[in-house]
Amino acid sequence: MAEESYEEKTEKATPRKREEIRRKGQVAKSKEIPSVAVLLAGLVSMTVFGSYVYSYIGLIMREGFSFAIISDFSVPDVLLLSKKIVVLFILAVLPVLTAVFLAAIFSDVMQVGFMASGDLIRPNLSKIDPIRGFGRLFSMQSGMELFKSLVKLTIVGAVAYLTVRSEMKNVQFLGDMEVNSIVGFLLRTIFKICLRCILATLVLAAMDYAFQKWDFERKIRMTKKEVKDELKRTEGDPLVKSRIRSIRKQAAKRWWK
Repeated sequence: MAEESYEEKTEKATPRKREEIRRKGQVAKSKEIPSVAVLLAGLVSMTVFGSYVYSYIGLIMREGFSFAIISDFSVPDVLLLSKKIVVLFILAVLPVLTAVFLAAIFSDVMQVGFMASGDLIRPNLSKIDPIRGFGRLFSMQSGMELFKSLVKLTIVGAVAYLTVRSEMKNVQFLGDMEVNSIVGFLLRTIFKICLRCILATLVLAAMDYAFQKWDFERKIRMTKKEVKDELKRTEGDPLVKSRIRSIRKQAAKRWWK
């Protein structure tokens, strides 16, 4: 028994085991991909619907500071103005929020498909155990997450710095520009910084997904004995099946005699 417990897990997980662990919510998934997808969707939607959002923001400012529907600053008038501003704000951010929401859902479905598991939301006292929590804090996975965060911060910071440095030559001309031109320059620079940072993190997300896939396959490996035991459970014990066939042949011979 001791030799079996220390047997190396060298075999790939069987389809049945994959299905069982999937029902428990255990899948190969990268947290970086949804983050990048949300940022990219937000940037693209702001670019596409920028004029739409800008027009609603201007309308909110006019309604909020003109007090057109307030006559004597009574409570009903103030509530009516507040309601109108909230509705305008929702309409202003609705395209961006919709794009971000769809990107978050699609990025998860793209990785693991459609999946619903109650085990992930089921209360588990071990998750609030301080001793286990302290152990997870200094685990290999926590160290890897810290390393990834530092790498991402370094790369994003370097990309942002290089982008800003490349635009510094144009700063000297801002004094001769009109306000609209200055705002346009700032918006273009911000867009360029965000896009380059997102593309950099996209590469990191792809690398992280490949690592998570490899680590997941490593964790769900099975020993040869586990594969044999599962084969017996699904298809039956070969010895028992052979004995049944032998009994059937002997019974058929007796019947023909």
